[in-house]
Amino acid sequence: MDNVKTFAVTLCLCCIACSIISLLCSDMRMKKVVSLVMGAFIVCSLLLPLFSLTALSADDFRITTDSTGLDIDSEESYKKAVLDETAKNLVIAADDLLKQEEIRAKNIELAIKLSEDDSIYISKIYIYINKADEQKAEKIKSIIEKNMNKEPVIVADE
Repeated sequence: MDNVKTFAVTLCLCCIACSIISLLCSDMRMKKVVSLVMGAFIVCSLLLPLFSLTALSADDFRITTDSTGLDIDSEESYKKAVLDETAKNLVIAADDLLKQEEIRAKNIELAIKLSEDDSIYISKIYIYINKADEQKAEKIKSIIEKNMNKEPVIVADE
């Protein structure tokens, strides 16, 4: 019963306010604009109590990430998803940097961590190359260290 009473009071106050504003408007062109705005205001006043009747809670709108399916409500799972995505993007960036110098890495692995102030930093970079490209190890180190501020570990294998 309180909801109906609230609905009726809101509608009456809205109509009274619109009438007073409409009376204050004397210019005919302005009156049309004011009437349009007041009509939209009344429609919103009618709809607002209806939305409160449904009483949707925040649990009805749970958001999950598309790629991992992790629940974003969990702070730890959110941080892990951000770290994983950042690591993937950094691997792609490192690979692109090396490809610009015509160096093909077999594999690039990054270990990233969160500091206490929730900033992300690279703890380790492993770059796997062929034995034939072993002479390029110093060039690879300088490129990665210059762009990512971390000296990589170069592993040459067959």
